[in-house]
Amino acid sequence: TDVNGLEVTTVRTTTGDTFQVDYNFDEDGTLIVDGEYREVFTVVVNGETTMEGQEIIVIDNENFTFSVSSNPQRLTISGVTYNVTVFNENEIQFELDESSSTGGDTFTTLEEFRLLRK
Repeated sequence: TDVNGLEVTTVRTTTGDTFQVDYNFDEDGTLIVDGEYREVFTVVVNGETTMEGQEIIVIDNENFTFSVSSNPQRLTISGVTYNVTVFNENEIQFELDESSSTGGDTFTTLEEFRLLRK
């Protein structure tokens, strides 16, 4: 962001861990997510850490829609399309890597999901 002629760069990094979340993909295209995990975040402005913290995220049986395509392998969840990097009977991994710009600001989103069958 440009503030009075000075460029201000803000980077927020968020990492999830300690996952206890169930993802149930139903044949009718419904995804139900239930559980909790921890997010740890850091905000850096112009190279200086301005905020650090963590919070427990609780997901209570949230419903989503999903669809799949096979060539290339993609998984779309409620309108967001992920690239599938691993898919077999025991595991699915999918990721999102996208950038967008608004009013001179650039936003980059990197997400990676690794789900294992119970």
